Amino acid sequence: MELLKVSKYVTYSIFGGSFGSLGSFLGKLSGSYSDSWLYYLIFFIAMIASNTIGSVLFAKSLSVSPTSLQPTVISTASNFISTAVFGVLFYEETTSLAWWTGTSLILTGIVLMSHEKKNKIQ
Repeated sequence: MELLKVSKYVTYSIFGGSFGSLGSFLGKLSGSYSDSWLYYLIFFIAMIASNTIGSVLFAKSLSVSPTSLQPTVISTASNFISTAVFGVLFYEETTSLAWWTGTSLILTGIVLMSHEKKNKIQ
């Protein structure tokens, strides 16, 4: 049961990075609808809102974390993974097995780094 307990800063960092990636995705969409001002405006406003939410969540993760390193690394990794998923799903980009292996190693390192050690006083 202890493994399921996740620190608040981890949750805020993951969502902050994901919203940042979503903002980039929406910005790219707004550029592809440049012939229609209404779609451009909708996606542009959605991009600003998504980036704002991502920034607020990242700032929140920094405020509740004991250090600034862990939220920064987790948010960056979350943004990296989300961007790759958006690229594969919506823009038919390809990623190699080596890319996913490297990404898995990065995620493993992040999990190990963000795991809180508990000091036992005896």
